[in-house]
Amino acid sequence: MSYTLMPLPVLQFFTLDGTAPLAGGLLYTYQPGTSVPMATYTDDTGSVANPNPVVLDVYGRCTVWLNGTYDMILTDALGNVIWPRKTVVSGDQLQFTSLSVQIAGLSATIAQYAPLLSPIFNGTPQAPTRVASLSDNTIATTAFVHSVVDGNITSQSFPGMVSFFAMNIPPVGWLECDGSAVSRTTYVNLFTAIGVLYGSGNGASTFNLPDLRGVFVRGYDHSAGVDPARVFGTKQLDDFKSHAHTQVLSSTGTYTGAAGTTFGITSSSTGSTGGTETRPVNIALLPCIKY
Repeated sequence: MSYTLMPLPVLQFFTLDGTAPLAGGLLYTYQPGTSVPMATYTDDTGSVANPNPVVLDVYGRCTVWLNGTYDMILTDALGNVIWPRKTVVSGDQLQFTSLSVQIAGLSATIAQYAPLLSPIFNGTPQAPTRVASLSDNTIATTAFVHSVVDGNITSQSFPGMVSFFAMNIPPVGWLECDGSAVSRTTYVNLFTAIGVLYGSGNGASTFNLPDLRGVFVRGYDHSAGVDPARVFGTKQLDDFKSHAHTQVLSSTGTYTGAAGTTFGITSSSTGSTGGTETRPVNIALLPCIKY
């Protein structure tokens, strides 16, 4: 007499929702179409029969070798039917659609699955890439992250934004704020943002960039009253706030008036110092505008 393999000699059964092993479950085996118990075996020699029902271990596993055709019923530890009567033929490669069945005897196979609670993934796990506009608890794939980040860089890079750079050549996507005339079509996003505020170029196909060479930038007053009547985007020349100086006088002579009154005649000077402009301590960087 020969004993052949049940579809999977070491089986692992799970609860119907697939979330936990069917610990303590019971596998009943019968002669086909009857309620007469039919023995299964612990190995391929058929020398040692399994108990009937076969009791699953804490991992929902059991070892079952068959000899012939069986009817099988699977229940949980309390007798609730998980798997109604099924006909199983030894050696057949059956697919049980009502259960989640996995090979438990191959530890390497089991080890590759992450636990449902706080999983740690190895290798290169993959997942569907969601639409970039979604904001939920879905796992973000690298493709999703790239679509969001790249989309933000494209759509929210703010043409017309001015920044200073610590090199003397504009980076990609930027133009030097040198007042030059540039194409309205090549730099359409920038033209849409600032128009001809800094010059209309040739009046048809170009427009001017702001010219920030050698000047400081001042915040637009916007009705604050600090820089009143200032027009946005206009250049303002240097100036001193009105003030006075104390003079040191020295006598250079006298003058006698017609009525005999004597006046002292003096001359004075506060002197001069400094260079060609008034400025704070500063550093020269490259002003550029995003297009």
